[in-house]
Amino acid sequence: MDAFHSSAKKPGGTPFGGQGYSDQFVRSVTQPLTTRGTRPLGSGPEAAQQLIATAEQQVAVCRTILEQFAPRVALLKGAVEHLKKPPAPAAPKKLGFGAKKPQAPARQAPGAGDRAMIESLAQRLAAKPDLLRRSEIALHQFADATLSVATAETRLAGIKELDPHAVPGELTLLELGKVQGKVHPICNFCEVFKDDEVLWQLFPPPHQTPAPRGSGRFSFGS
Repeated sequence: MDAFHSSAKKPGGTPFGGQGYSDQFVRSVTQPLTTRGTRPLGSGPEAAQQLIATAEQQVAVCRTILEQFAPRVALLKGAVEHLKKPPAPAAPKKLGFGAKKPQAPARQAPGAGDRAMIESLAQRLAAKPDLLRRSEIALHQFADATLSVATAETRLAGIKELDPHAVPGELTLLELGKVQGKVHPICNFCEVFKDDEVLWQLFPPPHQTPAPRGSGRFSFGS
């Protein structure tokens, strides 16, 4: 059984079947706010509110896309980190009588299913250096897009407090087209990894349940 489709509650288990992941939906809804698009319809608060509402919708779509990819990107990031982690430190020396054992920093460990996926992905990346390189680029793109969307959300909240006459110019300076341009490649991860049966399942095409090329379905726990 494909571990990515066994439960919608587990990381990586949400199928990419919603329109928020569709490339066509991204292109049709997240149209960049160009100078023409931000030109005021009038000189009052209603025009500014309409422009802000459009910008908020575009940023919200970008956020939705990132949230849909986040669990799967987390698994890929875990695999890269697992592959590159330093060797385990030597066993600590025995402590003297009465000495307190130092506390390890608190960190939430992944579940058993996620660990199996991460280890399987790490083995795949170790065997294919080019796949590892593409994975690192994808992780950088996702991190950059996440930062850009968060920055846009913060700046947009401040624009809402401005004088209505200043809104069009500030929205133009916000350059939401560039933000969307950073999010759009995330939707194409299925193309980036389509030549690998393992990563292809991690990032399947929209509206499609992937099956591995070969006999049977791939399971990360196998």
